[in-house]
Amino acid sequence: MSEAKKEPASDEKYLYFEQDLFVLKSYFTSLESHIDNDKLAKEVMANPVKIETSVYHTNFEDFDLPTEEGSEALKLLRIIEEDIAKPKGFKIEGYWSHVHLPLESTQRHNHNAMGRTDAISWVYYVKVPERAGNLVFHIHDLVDPAIVKPKEGMLVLFPSYLDHTVTKNLSRDVRISISGNFI
Repeated sequence: MSEAKKEPASDEKYLYFEQDLFVLKSYFTSLESHIDNDKLAKEVMANPVKIETSVYHTNFEDFDLPTEEGSEALKLLRIIEEDIAKPKGFKIEGYWSHVHLPLESTQRHNHNAMGRTDAISWVYYVKVPERAGNLVFHIHDLVDPAIVKPKEGMLVLFPSYLDHTVTKNLSRDVRISISGNFI
């Protein structure tokens, strides 16, 4: 994996880091100073409505994300929509919270159900205990995967067609993230 470039784009509100992933670009930024992650984690955990109940489905650890007025979840979505998606000509097309209990992981998948090669997926890390696992991009079976060690407040943007996994949560606490797609 190449070294991250630490050059902010002059017209951007947030500092982005670019990282080469094979011939693809993935973008990273931090929203930590804009979002109260403790409040957001409580909102996510207060709404234990699973999107999928089958343990064999990749959405098993996905939960509905409540977005009432004044909620930290709505604040996050507005920042992502207004400050990140819209200026690039995108809009949010679906979002959910993702809760991994200890020893849970997510199998290899992508977000390309929309069948669009221009769609962008994103993940925001709300709560990341030590040893809670990594985001792993599988560029091609003949190329070593690209590994991202998440941090609380980190937002990662990547092509929706890119296969990825989330490694096992080896901590004794939950790992919480919020994911979605742009079109």
